[in-house]
Amino acid sequence: MFKWGIVGTGLVSSAFVNGVKGCSLNSAVAAVYSRNNKSSKEFASSFNIKKVASNFEELCSLDLDAVYIATPPKYHEKYAIDCIKSGLPVLIEKPFAYDSMAAIKICNAAKENNVFCMEGLWTRFLPLISEVKKFISNGDLGELKFFRGEFMNANIASAESSLFDLHKGGGALMYRGVYPLSLAQYFMGPIEKVSSIASIGTTGVDEDCSINIMHTNGAISNVRASLTVNGENNLEVHGTRGKICIKGPIMRPKFATISYYEPSKISRFNSKNKFDSLKSSDFVQKIKQFKDHNSLLGCISRGKKITKYYKD
Repeated sequence: MFKWGIVGTGLVSSAFVNGVKGCSLNSAVAAVYSRNNKSSKEFASSFNIKKVASNFEELCSLDLDAVYIATPPKYHEKYAIDCIKSGLPVLIEKPFAYDSMAAIKICNAAKENNVFCMEGLWTRFLPLISEVKKFISNGDLGELKFFRGEFMNANIASAESSLFDLHKGGGALMYRGVYPLSLAQYFMGPIEKVSSIASIGTTGVDEDCSINIMHTNGAISNVRASLTVNGENNLEVHGTRGKICIKGPIMRPKFATISYYEPSKISRFNSKNKFDSLKSSDFVQKIKQFKDHNSLLGCISRGKKITKYYKD
């Protein structure tokens, strides 16, 4: 029996316990710890977990095979390093750490103590993502050029929620942006340069952000995350010979489509060509404007989504 300890009793902890129960491996959550002892007891009772640790030191002293850390990001560093120093492997809920310095400290502690640690970002391990990675690695898309991904869900701002709590490591980037950001690096390769902008909300966290990335291979990625608006939450990978579109939600995508194409030659306007001359005439342009205008008004009046694409 592989015995898990778990730190934290939030929604993601519940999902983890259910995941362990549904796993084909012989494993179970054997102990739980939370800073709120009442919450620990209620959590243990709900999931039939035998041991409730009264403090974190007690959890580290138990006969466990690994510990899953599911606290807000601000506390990942302390719990992870203490577990590692106790010889316990750790699975740390995304994001791996509050900032880069905390991440480096966790990794150094793992190396020094020869203890396994990793980030719990399940999207990297989904079969669909693995298949997409194979297509990209095989060169099916040609030379990689562009990645676009987003994770945007509208939430009511609440200082009581860790999503909007600056001191616990909240914000759109930490809770949402890590998904497309991780996949951008996974698909497109190492990152060389990063620039970003963010809109800071009343609680002090970034409620909306956009990140532009230059990869070492010259490819460009754009990542968007939001706590205030809803998005399609899809992602796209573009190459010189094709593109892959992954249908959201981005943390557990449903399917992907791949399309191939060949670069087209640039055609020049030929004034001697009767068809080119006709297309550019005032008469044809006025007809197109009238037709497009009425089509647009019809869409608005019927309340339909505008899906018109313009082609020459």
